[in-house]
Amino acid sequence: MVVFDEASGLSLMDENREIDATLFPNFSALAKQATWYRNATTVHQFTANAVPAILTGTYPREIKLPTVEQIDAGDQSVRVCRV
Repeated sequence: MVVFDEASGLSLMDENREIDATLFPNFSALAKQATWYRNATTVHQFTANAVPAILTGTYPREIKLPTVEQIDAGDQSVRVCRV
C-alpha cells in the first residue's frame, strides 16, 4: 500500500491523467499492475490514525490520557513510569 499523505496524486500525472512514466517510471510500473483508488478518503485527519483504520476497517479510537485518579488508584490499564 502506498499512502500519499501530503502529496497530491495530480503531481504524478501527465496531461492524459495517467502517471507520467518519464518522470516517475517506478510509480508508473506499479500503477500498471495495481488498483488505484483515486478518490479514496479516510475517517481521520491524522495519518497515524487514518492508516490503521484503512488496514483494519475499523474506526480509530480516541486516545485519552490517564487521569490522576486512575494513576493513584493503581489502575492496571494505566502504565506510568514514575521517576
